[in-house]
Formats: sequence, structure tokens, C-alpha cells
Amino acid sequence: MQAQNTAHFAEAAAVRAEILRLGLAVHPRFRELSDEQFAQVYNGIGPDDWPAAVRDAMTFVYRECKPLPGVHDVDFYFSDGSDAGFAATLERWRINGGAILADRYPLWQVWRWKSRALAWAKIRAAYRALQLFSRPWYDAAGRLAASRA
Repeated sequence: MQAQNTAHFAEAAAVRAEILRLGLAVHPRFRELSDEQFAQVYNGIGPDDWPAAVRDAMTFVYRECKPLPGVHDVDFYFSDGSDAGFAATLERWRINGGAILADRYPLWQVWRWKSRALAWAKIRAAYRALQLFSRPWYDAAGRLAASRA
């Protein structure tokens, strides 16, 4: 169990460092979190109530985009349950997806256009799934955040 926690902390710290390196759009309170706190918030792709094996599989599929769920998890952690907050969360996913594509698959690298197109399709599919299905979790996270305050 200790090795698993250490591995998760190391992965979360790497994801957080990548978010900062890329200068991704983040929740205004993102920088309040220490590496340890970020590791507690970050769970990869999928809600906490999904089995860990499913989240791990989805995180593997989206491995080139790990900063996206990192930003997203912090957005949900600080959720206020509002329409504006949810819209900002979705907008950060969209903007950050483009930033990750530009970093991982620059347009001038024409030999990587197929990989770029596949990554874009995955980012877009996740964005659409978030739009359609994640609002109940955002609202629940908002209630939880309010109880922490």
C-alpha cells in the first residue's frame, strides 16, 4: 500500500509540474494546493465512485493528456455548483486540450498529424462526455466543497 501511495504521489507531482510548465488555464485557487493536497485531489480520468481499475484504464487511454484531468479534478474540488463555474470548468478543458496538442503535436511536425488527430478526437470526446454527463458530479462536489468551508 505504501508503494502504491508513493507511486501515486510521484505521478500527481509530475502532473502538477506539467500543468505549471505548460501554463495551462487553472482554477483561481489551484496554486493554493501543495503537492500533497494535489495528490489527494488528483484521481486521473473518471469520478471517484468509478472503480479504480476503470479510472486507471481511462487514464492510460488518455496518457498523453494527463494534465487535463489534473486541472479538471481541482476544478471539481473547488466547485461552487454554479452554472458559471461549470462553464468555466468546461472552457478550461477545451483551452487546455488545445495547449496540450500544441505542445505534444506541433503542427509543423507533419509526420505526427495522425497522432495529433487521434489525441484531438480523444480530447473532444472527453469534453463532450463532460458536457453531457458530469454536471451531477460537479454539483455534488460543490456541496462537498461548501461543507469543507
